Amino acid sequence: MKRLVRKDDGQVSLAVVLLGLAVLLMGIGLMVLGQASDARGKAQKAADAAALGAADSVRQQWIQAWVNGQRPPSDPGDPVRVLPFGFFGEAASLYGYDSAVGYARANSNSRVADYSVLVPEPGAIRVSVETVSEQTEVVGTGDRLVGAPRGSASAVAEVRLRPGVHCRGSAEWDGEDEEELESWTVRCTGAGFGAVRVIYRAGGHGGVSYDPSEIGRLFEIRLTS
Repeated sequence: MKRLVRKDDGQVSLAVVLLGLAVLLMGIGLMVLGQASDARGKAQKAADAAALGAADSVRQQWIQAWVNGQRPPSDPGDPVRVLPFGFFGEAASLYGYDSAVGYARANSNSRVADYSVLVPEPGAIRVSVETVSEQTEVVGTGDRLVGAPRGSASAVAEVRLRPGVHCRGSAEWDGEDEEELESWTVRCTGAGFGAVRVIYRAGGHGGVSYDPSEIGRLFEIRLTS
């Protein structure tokens, strides 16, 4: 017996094929969007870490420059003049790039695409970092069609001297006529962290004693964007 073939059989088969292609393309599209979102997330995580890491390095360099930049009094009658932190901020701002690169690389092997610093005022430094996430391995049809996704993101971290910090100096002189400087001290208070001291010794006992972590608490570091 001959089988009757309806004329619309071919149309039904074509519709099924088109529907299958649509589902396949939709699946590929969703996969690509998901990978792109993941790449952007990795880039943002790397940008945040790089900006914060760079700001911390800037703070450390800022503290060291400030400590080394103080000068002793030349005469017992002279007051100990303490140079403010703001004098040393701009030079310190240049020391965060290597840390930014290291922190970006440690987060999904991202790289730093742009690094810049801004000193909006003497007591603050802003570090801006843009990162690009790693090139992921090409996997599946979607990647072969559009390429493995890479995401980019940016972050800004600020290191700022806390409000209310006040520093003053004092000196100790030795000898009968107190003409020889024995030591001098810079003492900073405020910001709710009590007193922080830097002690400088003169003469044959020259040197400086301080705790960088204590001075570091006079600053705050935060992401601003």
